Parts: sequence; structure tokens; C-alpha cells
Amino acid sequence: MLLVGIWNGGLSDESVEDMANSNLHVMRFLGLSLEDDVPDHSVLSRFRTRLTAAKIWDGLLAEINRQIQAYNITVKQGCHVDASITQSPRKPKTKPAYDVASDREGRDDENEAEKAMQVIEVTQPGVDAEARWVKKGDKSLFGYKQHTVVDDNGLVVAVETTAANCHDSKSLLDLLDKANIQPGTRIHADKAYSSQKHPML
Repeated sequence: MLLVGIWNGGLSDESVEDMANSNLHVMRFLGLSLEDDVPDHSVLSRFRTRLTAAKIWDGLLAEINRQIQAYNITVKQGCHVDASITQSPRKPKTKPAYDVASDREGRDDENEAEKAMQVIEVTQPGVDAEARWVKKGDKSLFGYKQHTVVDDNGLVVAVETTAANCHDSKSLLDLLDKANIQPGTRIHADKAYSSQKHPML
């Protein structure tokens, strides 16, 4: 189901769940019959988090691509890089609360005491601690940003997952390394991936 999501342009987990319930081609790919239960979007979110934390997601994608290439059905003439937002269903219900922690004991100097103070965000139970907020247009979205490299056939070659508020340019070089993109390869990407490190994009 995660592969279905990235192969269809970075679908949200809710959209992947809907597709698995209604699209016969997707059902066949997943090995599901009309009577089978489909895992819901929250299962997908938790599973992706576990794969990413264990650094297994890249290996899984590499193995899928190896099998596809074994049948000689890919053509590599360039690559395309893009990002999509995957929303987390475990977003905060209210604005975050903060605690001020201070170690003033034994300090006579008020300036030094203030330096020792720390503002700590209080973790809300059930909230996805790795996800972050990002503004897209007029909407605020809570989740992750999925950066993908696809070849000219649209086959996803590599994926880099970051918090949603991470700027696109920060993950580009890691993404290209994962995809084993060679120097001189033409890369198509939007201006969000341009930075001082790679200004030609």
C-alpha cells in the first residue's frame, strides 16, 4: 500500500486506503479480494514510521526496483525530483503547551540564572512526535514531506522522508546519493530544491 501511494504521486494515507477499497487493479496488486479487510490509514502511518526509523524503507524500495530492472522494463535517461506532503492522522488537538525549566539553585547572578532557563514543549499524548506543521497555500498541514526521485518512466527510484517543515533543498543531495544518480545526469526539479549548494536547479 505504501508503494501504491508513492507510485501514484504521493497520495495521502486516506487516499491509498480508498484506492485499495475501490480500485480493482490495486486490489489485485495487493493480493486482496473484494471480501478482504483493508488496513486503515492509521496503520499505514505507523508502519511508515517504523520502516523509516529502522532504515528499512530504502532497502525495500531498492529490492522492488532491482526486480523491475531484472525484467529490463526501465529506461534511465534522466530523473525528476519532487516532494509531496503526507499528513499524519495523529496531529495535536490543541495548541502546544510549554513548561519553563530552570536551574536557579546556587546562582546569585540573575543574568546567569536566566541563561539556565529552558522552554520545553509539553508532549501531548497520542500525538505523532516526529511530524511537523507546514503551511501550503492557505492550509496548515501536519505530517511529513516525502521527497522522491523518479526516472523517465515515472518509476520511483529513491525516497527521502523528512518532517513537513524541512526545506526541500536540505534533502536533495542525500536523495540523489540514495538513487545513485551519476554526475552529469539531467535533473528536473522545481525551484524549491535550489540553494547555494545547488543553484543550477
